[in-house]
Amino acid sequence: SYVCVFRSKNELSSDEINNLLKQFEGRIYNIPPEISAVKVQVRTREIGSIQLLDTNNSDFVVRIECESGTYIRTIARDMGLLAGFPIELKELRRDVSGRFSLDHCVTMDVLADAVWLWQEQQDERALRQIIHPIEMLMEHMKTCVVKDGAVAALSNGAPLLRPGIVSLSSSIEKGDFVLVTTSQGQAVAIVKFKYNSSEIEALEQGEIARPNMVLMKTDLYPRRWMKDEQP
Repeated sequence: SYVCVFRSKNELSSDEINNLLKQFEGRIYNIPPEISAVKVQVRTREIGSIQLLDTNNSDFVVRIECESGTYIRTIARDMGLLAGFPIELKELRRDVSGRFSLDHCVTMDVLADAVWLWQEQQDERALRQIIHPIEMLMEHMKTCVVKDGAVAALSNGAPLLRPGIVSLSSSIEKGDFVLVTTSQGQAVAIVKFKYNSSEIEALEQGEIARPNMVLMKTDLYPRRWMKDEQP
């Protein structure tokens, strides 16, 4: 979600702004501007809510909850097209991204002090309060816990085989992307499952999934297969 300050060429009343914002609720076309990090093409994005927070002369403040990849500059341009005169994006702050909010943010001064304590005083406590493990980004994902031998195989790019599974989420469906972890909760890889949970329970052998993204270094868990064997 974003908190945005828009500037209108002509002054708008609160009612006029709210009527304008209502036209951007739901799924909208959101074509990236020419100066953007992605290919300029027609696409849609979901706007969960768009709410007027404050207005002052030609400026008005809006909070937008939206699908990732939404270009707010495009919304400003399109609002101007609907209003009949230019509306530009004056300021923008992202206050929520995924599971993270401004409450998780720290200033550069706090970060610099934490790094100094770690490097100069060998005290890493402050830094550990700031840096979160990668697993925190994927707490929303379905999971599969595997044996140490399977960890080593997956970290080397091998597929996940049925004997390597210790436990898994009961709601996994065929085609789901699932987070594979060690028994200690360390992220190993994100894999795409070939079966749903109930089908896997009935299997004793075979390939269950293939890595889509390997997250663990190859040398953290020792290889437990011979050179000529398939992991």
